[in-house]
Amino acid sequence: MKLQKPGAQIMCAVRQSAIVLPKEPKDPVLMAGMGTGLAPWRAVTQERVMQKRQGLDAGPCVLFYGARYEKYEYLYREEFEKYVAEGILSIHTAFSRDQARKVYVQHRIVDNTDQVGDLMLRKNGYFYVCGS
Repeated sequence: MKLQKPGAQIMCAVRQSAIVLPKEPKDPVLMAGMGTGLAPWRAVTQERVMQKRQGLDAGPCVLFYGARYEKYEYLYREEFEKYVAEGILSIHTAFSRDQARKVYVQHRIVDNTDQVGDLMLRKNGYFYVCGS
C-alpha cells in the first residue's frame, strides 16, 4: 500500500464470518483465545456489552485467555477489566512464562470446571476456540 499513488485501485474482499453466535443473546458464550486468537473474542465481547447496555437479557460471557507474558501480551487488558467490573465478562488468564510451572488455557478451564459445566450442560452454552 505504501507504494500506491492516491486514487490507485486496489482489490479487496469481505467474507462472511466463520463464527456463528447463538441466536438467543441469553445463551452463554465461552471463549478460549490464545495469543492473537484473542481478537475475535474482543468483538464478541463488545457485542455482548452492547446487548447488555441496550437492556437485552444477554447471557454470561466467559473468556479464557492465554499468552506467554502478562506484562507484554495482555492485549486489551483495561477494556476487559472494565467489562468485568460491569459484570458483563468473566475472564480467566493463563500466562505460561510468568512462573516456573507453565500454565496454559486448558489448566484454567479445568480450574473452572464447575462454571464451564454449568454454562455448557445446564444453560445451553456455546464454546469457541481461536489461536494456538
